[in-house]
Amino acid sequence: MSQIDRGFDAAFAASELSDAPRPGLRMGAALFSGSRLLSVGANLYGRSHPASVQSEDFWRSTHCEHVALLRRQHYDTRSKLTLFVARRRMDGSIGSSRPCVNCLKLCRLAGVTRVWFYNSYGQREVVTP
Repeated sequence: MSQIDRGFDAAFAASELSDAPRPGLRMGAALFSGSRLLSVGANLYGRSHPASVQSEDFWRSTHCEHVALLRRQHYDTRSKLTLFVARRRMDGSIGSSRPCVNCLKLCRLAGVTRVWFYNSYGQREVVTP
C-alpha cells in the first residue's frame, strides 16, 4: 500500500467520526509527518464560534482540516507535513473534498507542505498551500 493510499484510508476513516446531519457531508482529514500519522480530524457541526448564528438552512461547522491541525500530537519542523482530506457521498461514491481557501491558509501557517484531496470528478489532486 502506498503512502497516498494510506493517507486517504485514514482520512476516510476519520470522516466516520463526523457528526454531520447527513452522511454525504462527512469529511475527514489525516495529518502525516513522513509516514507517521500525527492526527485525524472530522468536521464538527454546531461547534463553531459561540456568536455564530445557526439555522435549519445553514449550519456552521469546524472544518476537518482545522480539527486535525489542532489535534496533532507532535510537530516536527524537519519533516514535511502532508494533509489528506476525503469525503464519501451518501451513495458511497467519493465526493469533492477540496479544502476551502481559509483551510489552505491555515495549513500554510501550520507548516503543511502538501494537501491531497479528491476533486469533483473523484480524482486525486495535490496542492501546495
